[in-house]
This record gives sequence, C-alpha cells and structure tokens, in this order.
Amino acid sequence: MVLRPHPPVHNLQEARPPHRFLRTPAPWRGAQDNGTNDAGVCLHQPQPSRSHHVLPDEGGALRPLQAHPQPQLQNALPHRPGLLRVPTFQDILNRTEEKEPLHWSKTLRGYYYRDEWELYDLEGDRDELKNLAYNASYATIFEELKQTLLKWQRTTNDPWICAPHSVLEDSGAFKQDPQCLPLHNEM
Repeated sequence: MVLRPHPPVHNLQEARPPHRFLRTPAPWRGAQDNGTNDAGVCLHQPQPSRSHHVLPDEGGALRPLQAHPQPQLQNALPHRPGLLRVPTFQDILNRTEEKEPLHWSKTLRGYYYRDEWELYDLEGDRDELKNLAYNASYATIFEELKQTLLKWQRTTNDPWICAPHSVLEDSGAFKQDPQCLPLHNEM
C-alpha cells in the first residue's frame, strides 16, 4: 500500500470532494418515524492524512511476522480499531446484552480481558482456544516472536511500542531521548 499525500486544499470549493456521504442502515431501537432507517455518514478525511504523516490508526499488516504465513488469514492491524465496528464484537455485545447464546468461542468478558500475550498453534488449534504464550515448551519460539515484533515496532516507529503498561513520550522534553513512561494502570 502506498500512501500519497493529497494536494493542498485552500478552500472547500477546490476540494474534489473533501468528504463523501454514505447511506447506511441505522439500527435504532424502539419506535421510529418512517424514513429514519438510514443515516448520512460523513467520511471526511482528517487534515493529517493530507500530509506525509501516517496516522497511528492506519496500522500495518502483521502477516509478514508470522513464521509460516497462511494465505486464508486476513491482514491484521496492530491494534483493535474501534471495537464497535467489528461485526464479531457487535454480535457478542448484542447477544450478551440480550442474554442470548453466543455462537463464538469467547465470551464478552474473554474478549475484554485477554492475556497480555497470545500464542496459538494455528494448525492444531484453529479456534485459538489454548493460549501457549506462557507454556514453557514454547518459550523459545515465543521469545523469538516477541523480538521480531519489537524489531518491527522500532522499524515502523510504532507509537504503541510501550503498550500496555506505559506510553511512548517522544515530544517536548523527550524529543531527543524518547522514553516509555508508566501509565500506572495496575492500580
């Protein structure tokens, strides 16, 4: 994927177009007036994307990090982009709220509260139910994969390199010497 900057826009008349609207179904609950089953969704591009900057939300593929990439797997982002946009999460959330049976291997609680590290045998455990990250038999491969990920994070200037226990400070007083500062999220 190649990211090219947009030409500078000096006024809205020059934009071609500055935004687009989509008609999408709106899942309103309860009684609604006729004609309220869709909504105009503005897909306005934020200003930073008009420059050479890549927003942290744009992410990158993790497939190259797999020891044996599997073509049927989709490329993944290095973060969870807006859980509410993920259909699986929406289904889990709705079924949990309505107290309906889940057709998924993880509960809402399991979706929220995962182990910090996850490692699965994709051939023997296709549903990713048995986390091997803390299994001593897999310690060597786990450490190799962690180092590969860390190298990738450094190479791509990943702003989430310090997560989840700290945050990268690389501006102001830390511009010359970036540091991971604690979030104190263990409290």
